Amino acid sequence: MDVPASRYRPSSQGFPEVLPTPDYYQTDLVRRVRPNGCFKLHGRMVGLSQAFAGLDIALRATGRDGVLSLHFMRFRLGEVDITGPETIIGPVRDVSEHPSSISPV
Repeated sequence: MDVPASRYRPSSQGFPEVLPTPDYYQTDLVRRVRPNGCFKLHGRMVGLSQAFAGLDIALRATGRDGVLSLHFMRFRLGEVDITGPETIIGPVRDVSEHPSSISPV
């Protein structure tokens, strides 16, 4: 019946005040996310998230025409489909290369 504050311990893992500059491949299409959370791609504004404002993201070719893979640092965020009248970011369906230690159970 202890209160949560009595169990709290600060993490021993440090958190950087400033993120390191992402190191992307030369073949990546790199875009800087604007303060409103959008980036420009082929003349279109694509909404991502204000959480990425001021940061560089990378777009990589996939095996499908008009579909690019969206990355931040080593993390794959989703796919960008530029084939339709609106550019759409779809979710990542397969994240097997970066298994999570977080369990929903």
